[in-house]
Amino acid sequence: MTLRLDRRRGFDRDMNALRCRCYPRGYPTGEAGDAYDDRSWHVAAYADLALAGYLRLTPGQGGWFEHQLGGRAAIPTGPEVVDLNRAGVAPEYRGRGLFEVLLLEGLLAACDLGFRTALGGSRPERGFRPLLHDLGFRDLCGPVEMNLPNGFSYQGIVVGVATTAEHRPTWEARLERTLAGIAGTEAPSAAPGPGTG
Repeated sequence: MTLRLDRRRGFDRDMNALRCRCYPRGYPTGEAGDAYDDRSWHVAAYADLALAGYLRLTPGQGGWFEHQLGGRAAIPTGPEVVDLNRAGVAPEYRGRGLFEVLLLEGLLAACDLGFRTALGGSRPERGFRPLLHDLGFRDLCGPVEMNLPNGFSYQGIVVGVATTAEHRPTWEARLERTLAGIAGTEAPSAAPGPGTG
């Protein structure tokens, strides 16, 4: 499988379609964009020319997690904070390490863009929480109710990590190893069931 990563501004129709597929309950209108998409950066992963996954980086003040929490918990905020959110991996590409690639590329993008802190979130039962902790994230609050624009609500934990130079070599090395592992896999032939990550 050939994988290409892209960092850019702007939410496009392929990202919209992937978000509709990845999130619980979907988006019955077919429109999954929200008020944060246009002011965010997006990390996209293309596998064999198809959008296989993406991650959104929303700059704070007034970021996604700040809005979700509405003052119910203390989290870092301000111009040096970025929220890593709305990650999604197409069902047929799950279980191959693509979520880890998106997260690592997102953290490196946050460093390159000058952010000093990155926030993320997950539901407590998600299997990728150990990965977040391995990458330096620590729990900041939760569980606390989060609400997606499609009406889906869940109990989420917000995590944070400093995007300082000390983490960068570890993230770069891990990204290189993970990409090498993905390069040796075959492209998917059938789509497994719904979900994210």
